[in-house]
Amino acid sequence: MQTRSIRFAVRLMAIIAVMLTSWQCTLDKNHVVMEDVNTSNWDNVIDLHYTNDETELRNLSLMLRVRDSFKSDELRLEITTLTPDSLSYNEQVIFPVEFHWQGSVARSLEIELPYRQGVVMKHKGEYIIKLRPLHPVAGIESAGINFKSTK
Repeated sequence: MQTRSIRFAVRLMAIIAVMLTSWQCTLDKNHVVMEDVNTSNWDNVIDLHYTNDETELRNLSLMLRVRDSFKSDELRLEITTLTPDSLSYNEQVIFPVEFHWQGSVARSLEIELPYRQGVVMKHKGEYIIKLRPLHPVAGIESAGINFKSTK
């Protein structure tokens, strides 16, 4: 009887190990970097630090955690990217924002907005992405970028 329960425990641990390994592989495909902002009036630059280990294709999305006080249907940002080899790329982007509150209890929710597809980060090392709203925005708790592997 004890042998049977030991075999069951070993099999269970093996199954859990396989599940955790596959879950870790799934996590590695998405890397989200976010920073908290002033919820009542976000108007300053935030720096997002991303360490690139692989030169593979990625899709980038803007991630927002918004409160129920966020009422805008668009978000205008200045996005500056600094690469490990000291190059700088700056652009102004208008993101259309469309979301629906799930029930009356929700106080905040996450929104993912597509930004760039098929991005190749040619250099290994630290990339710094600066996000700055072009006008003060209320109701955003945190903002960031999701670096999704296309593999």
